[in-house]
Amino acid sequence: MSDMTRFRQNFQVPTTLGSPVIARFIAAVTVLILPVAITCYVVLGEYFMALYYASLVLLIALNLWVFQKWQKIPINPIVLLVAVDLGAFELIAHHGVATAFWLFPITVAGFFYAALCIAQYLGILVGLIGGGLVYRATGDVWFALHLVLALGTVIMFMRFMLITMTRLEGNLCEAVERDALTLCRNRGSFMRRLEEGRFGAAPGSLLFIDIDHFKRVNDSYGHVIGDQVLRDIADGMREVLRQGEHLYRMGGEEFVVLLSNVPVELAVRVGERLRRHLAEKDLPKGIRLTVSIGVEGYSNRDGIEQALNRADAHLYRAKQAGRNIVIHPGSTGH
Repeated sequence: MSDMTRFRQNFQVPTTLGSPVIARFIAAVTVLILPVAITCYVVLGEYFMALYYASLVLLIALNLWVFQKWQKIPINPIVLLVAVDLGAFELIAHHGVATAFWLFPITVAGFFYAALCIAQYLGILVGLIGGGLVYRATGDVWFALHLVLALGTVIMFMRFMLITMTRLEGNLCEAVERDALTLCRNRGSFMRRLEEGRFGAAPGSLLFIDIDHFKRVNDSYGHVIGDQVLRDIADGMREVLRQGEHLYRMGGEEFVVLLSNVPVELAVRVGERLRRHLAEKDLPKGIRLTVSIGVEGYSNRDGIEQALNRADAHLYRAKQAGRNIVIHPGSTGH
């Protein structure tokens, strides 16, 4: 497991498989249930508790409204979670052990509102304090211990469930973004990352690569051999590229290599290494193939999409110039 995956699992609020929807549902139910408790406290003359829960309702309702309208959360959910936990402790202290069951739904809700690490340790703290309050109210150490163990079981289950869901979601996203044949990232992955700005703001270069006369392979040897050739060509590119140089299959026999923080001059050298390596690569049935490459740079002022279009134009020039060549903005005579 990578360090980033561990960070996501432990220190980011869960977004897995509808977690935000569940969090909003829990908040909405809380807003509907608490007025009943507020009314009871007013009738009993316990105005402090009534005011406390009324404040919670207003804050949770405000969070829901702002999130629905602007997709922002003005009040940290952890603050609200702690406030709800304190309210639950007050219930146990004033109304006895029968109200301790509220600790369970509150602890579960915490895993949808807070980062896994925070929800886990907050849940443990709530369990210990809740167990202490129950022991103080009943004097029964075994009952208090059973409550703590039950809450601990809930915490372990929620942790296991969210980690498993995060891994499943990660595997699913990875499968969707991969080309099944060559195992390169696919065009959809490239476009999504482009739209989401995940390539970063740093300038760089890209290579638009097309396999020369690939149609002849399919026509002469069939699509099974053609598929194997595509896999071998993609493997050959990976043999040349370094870590951080991302390879995408855009469709058919077209590929794109994205080189972050690499100027055009160095990108041309990478393109030449790719071209020579692939021209010498042994392919099934003794097939030999070459590639044509268009190279273009991009910057903050001039985005990747525009650079891709220009690289495509350079690739067309490479085809017109006889193929098996690298064309870049400084190329002359082609």
